[in-house]
Amino acid sequence: MANPSPTSTTTQQIAQVSQYLAANAKKNKSALGWAFLKGDDTLSELLEIVRSTTNWARTYYSSTTQFALTCNYMVSLIGKYYNQAYAIVTNTSNTGTIVVNPTTGVSSLKTIFYQFLPTDTGAPLTTGQTTFTLSIGSGSIFQSGTFQIVVDQVVLPRNNNNYFSYNVSYAAGIITVTLNQAALATQLYQITGTYLTLS
Repeated sequence: MANPSPTSTTTQQIAQVSQYLAANAKKNKSALGWAFLKGDDTLSELLEIVRSTTNWARTYYSSTTQFALTCNYMVSLIGKYYNQAYAIVTNTSNTGTIVVNPTTGVSSLKTIFYQFLPTDTGAPLTTGQTTFTLSIGSGSIFQSGTFQIVVDQVVLPRNNNNYFSYNVSYAAGIITVTLNQAALATQLYQITGTYLTLS
C-alpha cells in the first residue's frame, strides 16, 4: 500500500501519533540518562506546532503550494517514527480509531522497552537460551511491525537465517521471541515495540 499524501488527514493522524512517540522516547531516554542529539529534545513540541498549524490551515489554504510544502515539512519531521506511527494509525482491526493525546500522554498505546544483559537478574532471556516470552496482558493488540531487537547496537533482521535474527509471534497476551542463535552473556539486548490495550 502506498503511503498517504502529505496533505491527507491520515498524515495528520500519523503526525499526532509520532508526536506522542517522540515525547515518550524523550521521557524514556532521559530516565535512563541518555544524551539527546541536537533537536531530539524538542521534536514532540515542534511536531505539535506544525501539526496544529496544518490542521488549522486545511480549511483555508489546502489548495495552496505553501500548505503542501508545510505538510511535506511535517512529514520530514516525523522521520524515524513514520513507519511505527503509520502501522498504528492504519491498524484498525478490532480497535476502531486509535485516540492518542500527546499533550496528556493518556492513551491506549503502550510501549515495550527492555535493556539487559542475559546475566542480569530478572532478564527475560538468559545465557544460552534461544526463546523467551514477554507478557503484555490478555486483550491487548500487539503491533508486530513496531517490534525491534537490537543486540550490541546492531538491529537484528527478522526471519533471516543468513544472519543472527529472530522470529516473533503473539497469542493470548504473550509475545514469543525465538532467536536463531543462543544468547551470549556479554551481549547487550534492547527490545522495543508497542501494543494497544482495549481497556
